[in-house]
Amino acid sequence: MTAEPTLAWVALNRVRGLTPRLRATLLDAFGDPEGIARAAGTALRSIPGLPPRALSDLGSMATPRSLRLAREEVGRAHRLGAAVLTCAQREYPDRLREGLADPPPVLYVQGTLQLGDDPAVAIVGSRRCSAYGAEVARRLAFDLASRGYTVVSGLARGIDTAAHRGALEAGGRTLAVLGCGIDWVYPAANAGLTREIASRGALLSEFPLGSRPLAFHFPIRNRIISGLSRAVIVVEAAEASGSLITARLAAEQGREVGAVPGAVTSPLSVGANLLIKDGACLVRGWQDVEDLLPDHCKHHPEPSEDTAAELGERARCILEALSPTAPRHIDVVASDLRESAGNLLIDLLDLELKRLVVSLPGKHFLKQA
Repeated sequence: MTAEPTLAWVALNRVRGLTPRLRATLLDAFGDPEGIARAAGTALRSIPGLPPRALSDLGSMATPRSLRLAREEVGRAHRLGAAVLTCAQREYPDRLREGLADPPPVLYVQGTLQLGDDPAVAIVGSRRCSAYGAEVARRLAFDLASRGYTVVSGLARGIDTAAHRGALEAGGRTLAVLGCGIDWVYPAANAGLTREIASRGALLSEFPLGSRPLAFHFPIRNRIISGLSRAVIVVEAAEASGSLITARLAAEQGREVGAVPGAVTSPLSVGANLLIKDGACLVRGWQDVEDLLPDHCKHHPEPSEDTAAELGERARCILEALSPTAPRHIDVVASDLRESAGNLLIDLLDLELKRLVVSLPGKHFLKQA
């Protein structure tokens, strides 16, 4: 078909109307893009579910025009500073090539992929998250990234954004999987964050340049988020949520699934609580996530384990105000410390993630014995 194999893969990726599963079926049937391009119309029509426009595009994959458009696309990607990786290349992530039934044939990558990105942990959740959910996601990502784990998410508003920011704040790496072409910034409010991720991790997309952030793109890209990761952690998700799709895909791919529990009265907690009910690991902090990982994937944290002796003066005062045996209500502790319960709650959450404090129903807290 062409002396430039990358162009053949890009031409296949540009075929309209192909779902990832249909594309994988074609590759299984004909071997590679060249084999698909050589297939007669009758052979292609034997593949169930191919829409007419896909048949038309497949029939013209090897034409000079199709290859010219593919070459122009590669050139535009390079001018954006993005690499174009095909699943036939050594640099393509093994976790996708070997772990997915329908790996994307082409990945546009702005930034760098590294061998150290495995093991990675995905943190996903609601776009319309609570302040509590955003802080949990940020802290969880910070703690994992500071211990050498790469954090994967989808760059959406809410939990995804908090997870990316937490990883960057820790000086760690984070990968963002987009639901649009890599030449789009979506959401626009994340323009600065997008640049940071590209400089200290990577932006990835399977969608051709110019692809808009259409609603149906996001469920498609979720399999890449889970595919790149050893575990997927859900922080706040409604009952019908894209994050639950990611969790289901993770389970199907043999990845571990965890969820952060939330208030039973909050619609934002329904999805995560249902996952826990159905057997997902209950996640309170980074230690619970690390417990999910195979032994050979675990990193020994560079920082020493957090102890009361290593904490700041404020944290020590909070711990001194708590008892290991008698639960204390947050309002009582706040009164003893002469500050607002709202400010105190953030510090208590931080201490809980460090496993120094136990949270009980009704905003009661214990010092970890």
